[in-house]
Amino acid sequence: MDAVPQTLRARKADEPLRMAPKHIDLNLVLQEGKSPVVFSQVWIKDQQKQAWGKAFLLLREKKLYLSYKIQVLAKFLRAAKIREASISESDINGLNFFAELSSYHVYTTLNAKNQFRAPTEWGICLRPSGVDTEDETPELKCISCDSERVRSCWLTAMRLAKYGKQLRENYRAFKNKQTESINPKDYNSYTVPNESVRSRVAMDFTGSVGRIVEDPKEAKAIAVAEGYSWKRRWRPPCRPPPTSLYPQGIESGVHITQPWFHSGMSRDQATALVTKHGTVDGVFLVRESRSNPGAFVLTYKCGGKVLHAQITPILDPVRESHVFSLDSGVTKFYDLLQLVEFYQLNAGCLPTRLTHYVVQNCSPVNSSTCGQTSPVTGSI
Repeated sequence: MDAVPQTLRARKADEPLRMAPKHIDLNLVLQEGKSPVVFSQVWIKDQQKQAWGKAFLLLREKKLYLSYKIQVLAKFLRAAKIREASISESDINGLNFFAELSSYHVYTTLNAKNQFRAPTEWGICLRPSGVDTEDETPELKCISCDSERVRSCWLTAMRLAKYGKQLRENYRAFKNKQTESINPKDYNSYTVPNESVRSRVAMDFTGSVGRIVEDPKEAKAIAVAEGYSWKRRWRPPCRPPPTSLYPQGIESGVHITQPWFHSGMSRDQATALVTKHGTVDGVFLVRESRSNPGAFVLTYKCGGKVLHAQITPILDPVRESHVFSLDSGVTKFYDLLQLVEFYQLNAGCLPTRLTHYVVQNCSPVNSSTCGQTSPVTGSI
Protein backbone atom coordinates (compact mmCIF):
# COMPACT_ATOMS: atom_id res chain seq x y z
CA MET A 1 0.00 0.00 0.00
CA ASP A 2 2.99 2.33 -0.14
CA ALA A 3 1.99 2.92 -3.75
CA VAL A 4 -1.34 4.54 -2.78
CA PRO A 5 -0.89 8.33 -2.70
CA GLN A 6 -2.28 10.58 0.01
CA THR A 7 -4.95 11.98 -2.32
CA LEU A 8 -6.60 8.54 -2.64
CA ARG A 9 -6.89 7.83 1.10
CA ALA A 10 -9.25 9.09 3.76
CA ARG A 11 -7.57 10.12 7.04
CA LYS A 12 -8.79 9.67 10.56
CA ALA A 13 -10.16 12.71 12.30
CA ASP A 14 -7.24 12.93 14.75
CA GLU A 15 -4.54 11.88 12.27
CA PRO A 16 -1.85 14.54 11.64
CA LEU A 17 -1.44 15.66 8.06
CA ARG A 18 2.34 15.30 8.16
CA MET A 19 2.23 11.54 8.89
CA ALA A 20 4.06 9.53 6.22
CA PRO A 21 1.99 7.14 4.07
CA LYS A 22 4.25 4.23 5.02
CA HIS A 23 3.51 4.69 8.72
CA ILE A 24 -0.24 4.92 8.08
CA ASP A 25 -0.29 1.70 6.08
CA LEU A 26 1.77 -0.36 8.52
CA ASN A 27 -0.35 0.77 11.47
CA LEU A 28 -3.66 0.08 9.71
CA VAL A 29 -2.83 -3.13 7.93
CA LEU A 30 -0.37 -4.97 10.18
CA GLN A 31 -1.47 -3.92 13.67
CA GLU A 32 -5.12 -2.90 13.47
CA GLY A 33 -5.93 -5.30 10.63
CA LYS A 34 -7.91 -2.68 8.70
CA SER A 35 -7.58 -1.48 5.14
CA PRO A 36 -7.77 2.28 4.58
CA VAL A 37 -10.70 3.88 2.78
CA VAL A 38 -9.60 4.58 -0.79
CA PHE A 39 -11.44 6.70 -3.33
CA SER A 40 -10.84 8.52 -6.61
CA GLN A 41 -12.56 9.45 -9.84
CA VAL A 42 -12.51 6.70 -12.49
CA TRP A 43 -14.33 5.66 -15.66
CA ILE A 44 -17.10 3.05 -15.21
CA LYS A 45 -18.66 1.06 -18.05
CA ASP A 46 -22.45 0.85 -18.07
CA GLN A 47 -23.19 -2.64 -19.40
CA GLN A 48 -26.80 -1.70 -20.21
CA LYS A 49 -25.99 1.35 -22.32
CA GLN A 50 -22.57 0.08 -23.44
CA ALA A 51 -21.15 3.50 -22.59
CA TRP A 52 -18.47 4.88 -20.29
CA GLY A 53 -19.01 7.58 -17.70
CA LYS A 54 -16.99 9.20 -14.94
CA ALA A 55 -17.88 8.44 -11.34
CA PHE A 56 -16.33 8.45 -7.88
CA LEU A 57 -15.29 4.94 -6.82
CA LEU A 58 -14.89 4.28 -3.09
CA LEU A 59 -13.44 1.19 -1.41
CA ARG A 60 -14.34 0.45 2.22
CA GLU A 61 -13.34 -2.91 3.66
CA LYS A 62 -14.25 -5.37 0.87
CA LYS A 63 -17.02 -3.36 -0.77
CA LEU A 64 -16.90 -0.95 -3.69
CA TYR A 65 -19.36 1.95 -3.92
CA LEU A 66 -20.16 4.41 -6.71
CA SER A 67 -21.28 8.01 -6.58
CA TYR A 68 -21.74 10.51 -9.37
CA LYS A 69 -21.93 13.44 -6.94
CA ILE A 70 -18.98 14.70 -4.94
CA GLN A 71 -21.33 15.99 -2.21
CA VAL A 72 -22.55 12.46 -1.44
CA LEU A 73 -19.00 11.19 -1.22
CA ALA A 74 -17.92 14.06 1.03
CA LYS A 75 -20.87 13.41 3.36
CA PHE A 76 -19.89 9.76 3.72
CA LEU A 77 -16.23 10.61 4.38
CA ARG A 78 -17.17 13.09 7.10
CA ALA A 79 -19.37 10.48 8.76
CA ALA A 80 -16.62 7.87 8.48
CA LYS A 81 -14.14 10.15 10.24
CA ILE A 82 -16.50 10.93 13.09
CA ARG A 83 -18.05 7.47 13.56
CA GLU A 84 -15.43 5.17 12.13
CA ALA A 85 -16.61 1.92 13.74
CA SER A 86 -20.36 2.58 13.55
CA ILE A 87 -21.19 3.40 9.94
CA SER A 88 -24.95 3.02 9.49
CA GLU A 89 -27.03 2.42 6.40
CA SER A 90 -28.08 6.07 6.42
CA ASP A 91 -24.47 7.10 6.03
CA ILE A 92 -24.13 4.89 2.97
CA ASN A 93 -27.38 6.26 1.57
CA GLY A 94 -26.64 7.96 -1.73
CA LEU A 95 -23.75 5.64 -2.54
CA ASN A 96 -24.50 2.97 -5.12
CA PHE A 97 -23.23 -0.50 -4.30
CA PHE A 98 -20.87 -1.63 -7.06
CA ALA A 99 -19.22 -4.92 -6.10
CA GLU A 100 -18.21 -7.21 -3.23
CA LEU A 101 -14.52 -8.03 -3.77
CA SER A 102 -14.81 -11.43 -2.08
CA SER A 103 -17.05 -12.51 -4.99
CA TYR A 104 -14.74 -11.28 -7.76
CA HIS A 105 -11.29 -11.85 -9.17
CA VAL A 106 -9.31 -8.69 -9.95
CA TYR A 107 -7.51 -8.49 -13.32
CA THR A 108 -5.78 -5.85 -15.42
CA THR A 109 -6.32 -5.33 -19.15
CA LEU A 110 -3.60 -5.20 -21.76
CA ASN A 111 -5.23 -2.24 -23.47
CA ALA A 112 -8.70 -1.19 -22.37
CA LYS A 113 -9.11 1.05 -25.41
CA ASN A 114 -8.86 -1.88 -27.79
CA GLN A 115 -10.61 -4.49 -25.66
CA PHE A 116 -13.53 -2.52 -24.18
CA ARG A 117 -13.50 0.77 -26.12
CA ALA A 118 -12.55 2.56 -22.91
CA PRO A 119 -11.49 6.23 -22.87
CA THR A 120 -8.04 5.23 -21.52
CA GLU A 121 -5.82 2.18 -21.90
CA TRP A 122 -5.37 1.49 -18.16
CA GLY A 123 -8.24 -0.84 -17.32
CA ILE A 124 -9.28 -3.10 -14.43
CA CYS A 125 -11.74 -6.00 -14.76
CA LEU A 126 -13.72 -7.60 -11.95
CA ARG A 127 -14.69 -11.11 -12.97
CA PRO A 128 -17.13 -13.17 -10.83
CA SER A 129 -15.49 -16.08 -9.04
CA GLY A 130 -16.22 -19.49 -10.58
CA VAL A 131 -18.23 -18.05 -13.49
CA ASP A 132 -17.18 -18.18 -17.13
CA THR A 133 -17.78 -14.70 -18.53
CA GLU A 134 -17.14 -13.04 -21.85
CA ASP A 135 -16.17 -9.45 -22.61
CA GLU A 136 -19.74 -8.19 -23.10
CA THR A 137 -21.57 -10.06 -20.29
CA PRO A 138 -23.24 -7.97 -17.54
CA GLU A 139 -21.41 -9.91 -14.80
CA LEU A 140 -18.07 -8.48 -15.93
CA LYS A 141 -17.39 -5.10 -14.33
CA CYS A 142 -14.93 -2.80 -16.11
CA ILE A 143 -13.07 0.19 -14.70
CA SER A 144 -10.76 2.56 -16.57
CA CYS A 145 -8.18 4.79 -14.84
CA ASP A 146 -6.57 8.01 -16.01
CA SER A 147 -2.98 6.80 -15.50
CA GLU A 148 -0.92 3.71 -14.82
CA ARG A 149 -0.15 4.91 -11.30
CA VAL A 150 -3.84 5.29 -10.41
CA ARG A 151 -4.53 1.79 -11.72
CA SER A 152 -1.62 0.39 -9.71
CA CYS A 153 -2.99 2.08 -6.58
CA TRP A 154 -6.44 0.59 -7.11
CA LEU A 155 -5.04 -2.88 -7.76
CA THR A 156 -3.01 -2.72 -4.56
CA ALA A 157 -5.96 -1.48 -2.52
CA MET A 158 -8.38 -4.10 -3.91
CA ARG A 159 -6.02 -7.01 -3.41
CA LEU A 160 -5.13 -5.85 0.08
CA ALA A 161 -8.82 -5.60 0.98
CA LYS A 162 -9.51 -9.01 -0.57
CA TYR A 163 -6.52 -10.92 0.83
CA GLY A 164 -5.59 -8.68 3.75
CA LYS A 165 -6.43 -11.21 6.47
CA GLN A 166 -4.38 -13.95 4.82
CA LEU A 167 -1.45 -11.60 4.28
CA ARG A 168 -1.50 -10.51 7.92
CA GLU A 169 -1.59 -14.11 9.17
CA ASN A 170 1.31 -15.09 6.91
CA TYR A 171 3.32 -12.07 8.04
CA ARG A 172 2.74 -12.76 11.73
CA ALA A 173 3.52 -16.47 11.32
CA PHE A 174 6.79 -15.59 9.62
CA LYS A 175 7.74 -13.12 12.36
CA ASN A 176 6.90 -15.63 15.10
CA LYS A 177 8.93 -18.34 13.38
CA GLN A 178 11.93 -16.05 13.15
CA THR A 179 11.61 -15.11 16.82
CA GLU A 180 11.54 -18.77 17.88
CA SER A 181 14.47 -19.92 15.73
CA ILE A 182 16.85 -17.00 16.28
CA ASN A 183 17.76 -15.36 19.54
CA PRO A 184 18.40 -11.68 18.74
CA LYS A 185 20.56 -11.30 21.84
CA ASP A 186 23.04 -13.92 20.60
CA TYR A 187 23.13 -13.18 16.88
CA ASN A 188 22.01 -9.65 16.12
CA SER A 189 24.30 -8.07 18.71
CA TYR A 190 27.38 -9.67 17.15
CA THR A 191 28.21 -8.16 13.78
CA VAL A 192 31.21 -8.77 11.55
CA PRO A 193 32.31 -5.70 9.53
CA ASN A 194 31.37 -5.88 5.84
CA GLU A 195 30.17 -9.48 6.21
CA SER A 196 26.72 -11.03 6.50
CA VAL A 197 26.33 -13.07 9.68
CA ARG A 198 24.23 -15.64 7.86
CA SER A 199 26.61 -16.05 4.94
CA ARG A 200 29.26 -17.84 7.03
CA VAL A 201 29.36 -20.85 9.32
CA ALA A 202 31.70 -20.99 12.31
CA MET A 203 34.12 -23.93 12.09
CA ASP A 204 36.55 -25.44 14.61
CA PHE A 205 39.65 -27.12 13.14
CA THR A 206 41.53 -27.79 16.38
CA GLY A 207 40.76 -31.53 16.27
CA SER A 208 41.56 -34.18 13.68
CA VAL A 209 38.50 -33.17 11.64
CA GLY A 210 36.62 -29.90 11.40
CA ARG A 211 33.30 -29.40 13.14
CA ILE A 212 30.56 -26.78 12.87
CA VAL A 213 30.24 -24.57 15.94
CA GLU A 214 26.51 -24.35 16.66
CA ASP A 215 26.73 -22.43 19.93
CA PRO A 216 26.78 -18.70 19.05
CA LYS A 217 28.62 -17.83 22.26
CA GLU A 218 31.38 -20.33 21.47
CA ALA A 219 31.60 -18.97 17.91
CA LYS A 220 31.94 -15.44 19.24
CA ALA A 221 34.69 -16.52 21.66
CA ILE A 222 36.62 -18.25 18.87
CA ALA A 223 36.39 -15.17 16.64
CA VAL A 224 37.63 -12.90 19.42
CA ALA A 225 40.50 -15.27 20.26
CA GLU A 226 41.64 -15.47 16.67
CA GLY A 227 41.57 -11.71 16.38
CA TYR A 228 39.83 -11.82 13.00
CA SER A 229 43.01 -13.15 11.40
CA TRP A 230 40.92 -14.78 8.66
CA LYS A 231 40.02 -11.35 7.33
CA ARG A 232 43.61 -10.48 6.46
CA ARG A 233 44.00 -10.45 2.74
CA TRP A 234 46.98 -11.73 0.82
CA ARG A 235 48.90 -9.12 -1.11
CA PRO A 236 51.32 -10.03 -3.88
CA PRO A 237 54.94 -9.06 -3.28
CA CYS A 238 56.33 -6.04 -5.02
CA ARG A 239 57.83 -6.81 -8.41
CA PRO A 240 61.60 -6.28 -8.50
CA PRO A 241 63.03 -3.82 -11.00
CA PRO A 242 63.25 -5.31 -14.49
CA THR A 243 66.92 -4.36 -14.81
CA SER A 244 67.84 -6.90 -12.14
CA LEU A 245 66.14 -9.80 -13.94
CA TYR A 246 66.68 -9.26 -17.63
CA PRO A 247 69.77 -8.15 -19.55
CA GLN A 248 69.75 -4.94 -21.53
CA GLY A 249 71.20 -3.89 -24.89
CA ILE A 250 72.69 -6.39 -27.33
CA GLU A 251 72.97 -8.95 -24.52
CA SER A 252 69.16 -9.19 -24.38
CA GLY A 253 69.03 -11.04 -27.70
CA VAL A 254 69.47 -10.97 -31.43
CA HIS A 255 65.96 -9.61 -31.88
CA ILE A 256 67.08 -6.01 -31.28
CA THR A 257 68.89 -6.11 -34.64
CA GLN A 258 65.81 -7.27 -36.54
CA PRO A 259 63.77 -4.78 -38.61
CA TRP A 260 60.46 -5.98 -37.18
CA PHE A 261 61.49 -5.16 -33.58
CA HIS A 262 60.48 -1.73 -32.26
CA SER A 263 62.10 -0.86 -28.94
CA GLY A 264 60.32 1.53 -26.57
CA MET A 265 57.07 1.58 -28.56
CA SER A 266 53.79 1.84 -26.65
CA ARG A 267 50.62 -0.13 -27.33
CA ASP A 268 48.83 2.87 -28.84
CA GLN A 269 51.76 3.68 -31.12
CA ALA A 270 51.95 0.08 -32.33
CA THR A 271 48.21 -0.02 -32.95
CA ALA A 272 48.33 3.21 -34.95
CA LEU A 273 51.33 2.04 -36.97
CA VAL A 274 49.85 -1.34 -37.91
CA THR A 275 46.44 0.20 -38.59
CA LYS A 276 47.95 2.76 -40.94
CA HIS A 277 50.17 0.43 -42.93
CA GLY A 278 48.48 -2.94 -42.47
CA THR A 279 46.46 -3.44 -45.63
CA VAL A 280 46.42 -7.26 -45.49
CA ASP A 281 46.30 -9.92 -42.80
CA GLY A 282 49.60 -10.82 -41.21
CA VAL A 283 51.24 -7.38 -41.04
CA PHE A 284 53.11 -7.36 -37.73
CA LEU A 285 55.77 -5.92 -35.47
CA VAL A 286 57.29 -6.97 -32.15
CA ARG A 287 57.72 -4.60 -29.22
CA GLU A 288 58.55 -4.67 -25.53
CA SER A 289 55.75 -5.12 -23.01
CA ARG A 290 55.28 -2.17 -20.68
CA SER A 291 52.80 -3.88 -18.36
CA ASN A 292 54.97 -6.99 -17.91
CA PRO A 293 58.70 -6.09 -17.91
CA GLY A 294 60.84 -8.75 -19.52
CA ALA A 295 58.06 -9.93 -21.82
CA PHE A 296 57.34 -8.91 -25.41
CA VAL A 297 54.20 -8.29 -27.47
CA LEU A 298 53.43 -9.38 -31.02
CA THR A 299 51.17 -6.76 -32.62
CA TYR A 300 49.57 -7.94 -35.85
CA LYS A 301 46.55 -7.38 -38.06
CA CYS A 302 43.87 -9.97 -38.84
CA GLY A 303 40.33 -9.57 -40.10
CA GLY A 304 40.58 -5.80 -40.16
CA LYS A 305 41.49 -5.64 -36.45
CA VAL A 306 44.79 -5.02 -34.69
CA LEU A 307 45.53 -7.77 -32.17
CA HIS A 308 48.16 -7.99 -29.43
CA ALA A 309 49.60 -11.33 -28.30
CA GLN A 310 52.00 -11.45 -25.38
CA ILE A 311 55.25 -13.36 -25.81
CA THR A 312 55.97 -14.78 -22.38
CA PRO A 313 59.48 -15.65 -21.17
CA ILE A 314 59.57 -19.09 -19.53
CA LEU A 315 62.44 -20.61 -17.58
CA ASP A 316 63.71 -23.77 -19.27
CA PRO A 317 64.73 -26.19 -16.48
CA VAL A 318 67.08 -28.11 -18.78
CA ARG A 319 69.15 -25.20 -20.08
CA GLU A 320 68.41 -23.01 -17.04
CA SER A 321 67.70 -20.07 -19.33
CA HIS A 322 64.66 -18.22 -20.61
CA VAL A 323 62.73 -19.41 -23.65
CA PHE A 324 59.83 -17.63 -25.32
CA SER A 325 56.30 -18.82 -26.04
CA LEU A 326 53.05 -17.45 -27.48
CA ASP A 327 50.85 -20.33 -26.28
CA SER A 328 51.72 -20.65 -22.56
CA GLY A 329 54.64 -23.00 -23.11
CA VAL A 330 53.13 -25.43 -25.63
CA THR A 331 55.53 -24.24 -28.33
CA LYS A 332 58.83 -22.81 -27.07
CA PHE A 333 61.67 -20.99 -28.83
CA TYR A 334 65.20 -20.06 -27.80
CA ASP A 335 64.85 -16.47 -29.03
CA LEU A 336 62.38 -14.13 -30.71
CA LEU A 337 63.95 -14.63 -34.13
CA GLN A 338 63.10 -18.33 -34.07
CA LEU A 339 59.59 -17.51 -32.87
CA VAL A 340 58.94 -15.02 -35.68
CA GLU A 341 60.36 -17.33 -38.34
CA PHE A 342 58.14 -20.19 -37.10
CA TYR A 343 54.95 -18.12 -37.29
CA GLN A 344 55.96 -16.82 -40.72
CA LEU A 345 55.72 -20.41 -41.91
CA ASN A 346 52.94 -21.68 -39.62
CA ALA A 347 49.86 -19.99 -38.18
CA GLY A 348 50.04 -22.14 -35.04
CA CYS A 349 47.95 -20.58 -32.27
CA LEU A 350 47.48 -17.37 -34.28
CA PRO A 351 44.47 -16.80 -36.57
CA THR A 352 46.80 -15.92 -39.46
CA ARG A 353 50.37 -16.41 -40.63
CA LEU A 354 52.82 -13.52 -40.24
CA THR A 355 53.25 -12.22 -43.80
CA HIS A 356 54.67 -8.68 -43.68
CA TYR A 357 56.51 -6.72 -41.03
CA VAL A 358 56.62 -2.97 -40.45
CA VAL A 359 60.05 -1.35 -40.14
CA GLN A 360 60.75 2.02 -38.57
CA ASN A 361 60.11 4.01 -41.73
CA CYS A 362 56.51 2.68 -41.56
CA SER A 363 56.76 0.54 -44.69
CA PRO A 364 55.28 -2.98 -44.61
CA VAL A 365 57.84 -5.44 -45.98
CA ASN A 366 57.09 -8.89 -47.36
CA SER A 367 58.45 -11.47 -44.95
CA SER A 368 57.74 -14.55 -47.03
CA THR A 369 61.47 -15.17 -47.29
CA CYS A 370 61.73 -15.30 -43.51
CA GLY A 371 63.68 -12.12 -42.93
CA GLN A 372 65.97 -12.18 -45.98
CA THR A 373 64.58 -8.89 -47.31
CA SER A 374 66.69 -5.81 -46.67
CA PRO A 375 65.46 -3.64 -43.81
CA VAL A 376 64.76 0.03 -44.34
CA THR A 377 65.72 2.38 -41.55
CA GLY A 378 64.13 5.67 -40.64
CA SER A 379 62.22 7.34 -37.85
CA ILE A 380 58.69 6.77 -36.63
